[in-house]
Amino acid sequence: MAEKYFEEDAKKFQKLIESAGDNLCLRVMAYFKDSDHSLKDQSLYLAITTDGLKWKALNGNNPVYTVEGIGSNLIRDPYIVKKADGTYLMIATDWTLYGADKVHANHRLYDGSISKEDSWDYETDNYWDVNTSCLIFADSPDMIHWTNPRQIQMVSDELKKSFYNNCGNYMHCWAPEVVFDTDADGKAKVIHTAADGKEYRYGVIWSGDGEENGHRKISDDKEYNETWVNWTNDFETFTAGEIYFANSSANIDASVLTDTLSVSAAPGSKKEYCLFFKDQVEHQHGIGQVVSDSLDAHAFDARKDFFNVIFSKDKGNGDITKVTKSLYNEGEGPFAFRPYTNRDLWYLFVDCHDAHAEKVFGAFSTTDLRNWKSENDATEFPGGVIRHGSTVSVTVEEALSLVRAFGLENI
Repeated sequence: MAEKYFEEDAKKFQKLIESAGDNLCLRVMAYFKDSDHSLKDQSLYLAITTDGLKWKALNGNNPVYTVEGIGSNLIRDPYIVKKADGTYLMIATDWTLYGADKVHANHRLYDGSISKEDSWDYETDNYWDVNTSCLIFADSPDMIHWTNPRQIQMVSDELKKSFYNNCGNYMHCWAPEVVFDTDADGKAKVIHTAADGKEYRYGVIWSGDGEENGHRKISDDKEYNETWVNWTNDFETFTAGEIYFANSSANIDASVLTDTLSVSAAPGSKKEYCLFFKDQVEHQHGIGQVVSDSLDAHAFDARKDFFNVIFSKDKGNGDITKVTKSLYNEGEGPFAFRPYTNRDLWYLFVDCHDAHAEKVFGAFSTTDLRNWKSENDATEFPGGVIRHGSTVSVTVEEALSLVRAFGLENI
């Protein structure tokens, strides 16, 4: 019934696709809203684009999927990845304790076992102290129908306890993404080999607090954040969490760009992957960029001070207003993508959470992955306080199916 109801939207969207010609960039952006911390706000929202800059909301800018059966079902920072098998996976920050009447702590652990703990005595009265050390996962063949929602604790019970004893609260597990790359046949490459010789093709990276030994690092009397990883081949069981990226200052919201080869690169050229992150040093909160020819743990650590600052108030390129031509002072949650496979052009979007303007995301472009310029004047986004986006490429057929199922705002 839904597909017939929105068939007119699909026909109009088909015309937009046809009119784009060689400038067609079909991508879907996942995001959540952050106006009142309600279940409606903290669910999965989707928007779609035909040019990589102007985004239209699906489903009337309402959620397309709400988690059920896990605490109070709240999520943040939804990230969708199309795996090498063509199916989709959503990972999100677990905010399900906030506002929950009762805390259930028998989480499934990263290794597939179940935690024996009955209660973690979570502090849930403060919005930012809802630290479950879990992520929320769900699967989909088409981003329309979602199944198997699951809450998985990405660190061991022992590490949680150690961290609590040393720091007075549980370590957080925020802003997850998936790291992987494919070979010429479209199969996921091996990117990590464990000490026991087992090979892994996917890494789930996330922003964590503290070190692997359960102690919090301190920088200027502030908590010290680093990027963690759990390796997996099936997103059901994982290796133990370990540090993925640690620079000379605190960092969160790491995002890895793998589609980086120049169109003029010689056959067999080696990639230089880019990792973007939020510099978490107090009063700066700019977006840093580092590079590596590997996706393995610590591969991006070599340059302890990031070589490129997309923007920052106090370092690198100077005052943010000179770089972005906007009123934004801080940014987080970066994500980058290549809009056209046959051009050396990349876009970077940043969640400018302190924005006092209509546009919440700052946008940048580059032709060499070194020098960036503002694209703010060319962008359009769904209304409301939309937060922490991520994006995935879709085919024409997938895009039209989404529009038929949900309808398209302002089409």
